[in-house]
Amino acid sequence: MSMIPAAVATATASDLVFIVVGDSTDGYGAGTCSEGIDRDGLDVPGAALPLIDQVLAATAPKGIPVVVVLIHGRPATFGESALASVGPRNALLQRIPALLAAWRPGQFGGSALWDVISGAVNPSGRLAQTWPRSVGQIRQFVPWFVKTGTPTQAYFDEPITPLFPFGFGLSYTQFKIVSASLEQSVVRPTDNIIITVTVSSTGPAGQVVLQAYGQQTLSQYVRYNWFLLGFEKFAVAGDTPSAIFQMVLPAEELGYYHP
Repeated sequence: MSMIPAAVATATASDLVFIVVGDSTDGYGAGTCSEGIDRDGLDVPGAALPLIDQVLAATAPKGIPVVVVLIHGRPATFGESALASVGPRNALLQRIPALLAAWRPGQFGGSALWDVISGAVNPSGRLAQTWPRSVGQIRQFVPWFVKTGTPTQAYFDEPITPLFPFGFGLSYTQFKIVSASLEQSVVRPTDNIIITVTVSSTGPAGQVVLQAYGQQTLSQYVRYNWFLLGFEKFAVAGDTPSAIFQMVLPAEELGYYHP
């Protein structure tokens, strides 16, 4: 905390600011994200949130762009408490101009991150888990089948939606699914499911990540309410009004193990 004023002074004298924060992995039973130890909260640890808060407060009036790079191994929140010192219920996140979830990028992570930040690479990564808004929301995102007639679950003091959903991710290009259709209405176990998707793009050339999900309303066993059938990346030229792609998925992806 004692070094935050110096960091703020450096930031306000800069043309571009990178704030690199996150978890530490100091071996078994140590650190803020490692094996053999638990946490009672999901906030970015240490003095990271006050640092981000004060740097943003000082740089925003001057129009200095700020990028927050998160080095981590888990979903993170940004002041999950309603009484958080940096604003209630992840309000700090709304003030961050750009957030890059870098996870554990390894020895060449610096070069990879710079390629993304500089625009040499158009990012296309997607989250492999749902990020809750708070610890109390964690059970909400176990997507078990909900029987018809079950009352809609809700929270008194925060939205029921996640902070970031499974499969979420941004690119420097804005993609829009114009239309999607199935080639067949009935498939046999040995068939392929063929999905035709029309996509438009605004911005530079990039890769769109198409994700297909399934849902089974009648089953002998309790299953997920929805499940990922497959995903595929497709290259899309810049500023394209219409590009057509096909996803081919084995029908057996709809099945489940019957003991």
